[in-house]
Amino acid sequence: MPGVSLEEHLRRLAMVRELLVDVIQDMTLAEFRRVRSFEHYDVTPEWVLHHLIQHEAEQRGQTGSIRDEAEHFVATG
Repeated sequence: MPGVSLEEHLRRLAMVRELLVDVIQDMTLAEFRRVRSFEHYDVTPEWVLHHLIQHEAEQRGQTGSIRDEAEHFVATG
């Protein structure tokens, strides 16, 4: 993130992770799967976590590809 140090970014991620755990750790399964309705869509906490995990996996794959390309570039000059 431009203008944000790595330390600050990691601190923010840790804070959000802690808030998420605090919110979901005491949810019952029924509450975890209960639909929340918003103006343009309906979601469950279960779906939101699945969606976030999917994005994380995609970003890790992209990061790995970029790293591999950079290592190949350095190795071949």
